[in-house]
Amino acid sequence: MVVTVQKSREEILKKLEPFKKVFLSGCQSCATTCRTGGERELKDMTQFLTESGKEVTGYLLPEKGCLLPPVKKELRASQKAVDDAEVILLLCCGLGNQVLTEITKKVVVPGCDTLFLGPEWKTEISPTGLVNTFEEKCSLCGECILDLMGGLCPHTLCAKGLLNGPCGGTTKDGKCEVNGDRLCGWILIYNRLKEIGRLDLMKANQPAKDWSKKIKPLRAKAAV
Repeated sequence: MVVTVQKSREEILKKLEPFKKVFLSGCQSCATTCRTGGERELKDMTQFLTESGKEVTGYLLPEKGCLLPPVKKELRASQKAVDDAEVILLLCCGLGNQVLTEITKKVVVPGCDTLFLGPEWKTEISPTGLVNTFEEKCSLCGECILDLMGGLCPHTLCAKGLLNGPCGGTTKDGKCEVNGDRLCGWILIYNRLKEIGRLDLMKANQPAKDWSKKIKPLRAKAAV
């Protein structure tokens, strides 16, 4: 899941300052789960912008804001509302922003900040309703070695991205010297390998990452 947080209302208004008429777009997938760009958030934003003197011409809620062909098709069905607007405010990830940029000549303003790729970790009940907690698990490094690490990613869990064990700065209670609130990523990996009886994997030396796989932008094809 692509995890996002909505920008502050003040920042959104500042970005929309030159524009009067706004079209909104969200996402039924990740942004809905993160509560940043689902049906409720689009309606709340419509009310907020209207009360702030903006005119909302309409909104779009595609099943997945990052899939260009279906978004293009759904946007076509709302063409008049899009044409009437001066700007599109997007309440989902940066990928969704670039999809809309690809298929429309309108200015597309991001209403969210994209944080990381991770699962929905837990749901808690608070006085204001359900609260979802997300945690980064994958850094999209392009060179996966999870099978050698007990399913835990050192590139993500280690603040320094070390691939061959912990640094010398781990504290006595096993905390990371960079972020003292978190356990050392390599202690987590060690404990996991011990749990599944594969501590022998700790002896393997991992070569330096091939950073050529991170040359931007990348393209990949999938056979149908």
